[in-house]
Amino acid sequence: MKIIPYSNVSGSSGGIAVLKVENYLYTAGGDTLCVYDVSRAAKPRLLRRMSGFGFGRQLAAANGKLYLTARNFGLWILSLEDPASPKKIGRFDSIELATGIAASGDFVFVTHRIFGIEIIDCSDSQRPRHCAMIRTDEAQSACFDSGLLYVGDWG
Repeated sequence: MKIIPYSNVSGSSGGIAVLKVENYLYTAGGDTLCVYDVSRAAKPRLLRRMSGFGFGRQLAAANGKLYLTARNFGLWILSLEDPASPKKIGRFDSIELATGIAASGDFVFVTHRIFGIEIIDCSDSQRPRHCAMIRTDEAQSACFDSGLLYVGDWG
């Protein structure tokens, strides 16, 4: 394993969430989403900085889409048709503060502090729709794998 020394990437700041998809790294924090080219891991390069997302918390990707939870700003849906330059294609007002997220196919699982997990069908990205709720004590994060949803819950 090659060890790469720690260093700040020029122009980066405030990243709370990170997600790597192929040779791209997406970061979110505050009102900003950034895209980096990480094809050369030791020399990440900022490609794009976007604003207007509210309080970016966590990221997930599935089916060529990037999903961003943004607390009281709900769920943002972006197209990764051009992964270096994601485009906003939809937004969903979640039932409460959108914190964590997991995605599988066209379904997105958004965690909430009070109401648990909201399941959203994003097959129509411009008109996502609420499908169901799973009650938990205080869901903060989620991961979907092999047909199972894992939830980080403070309760």
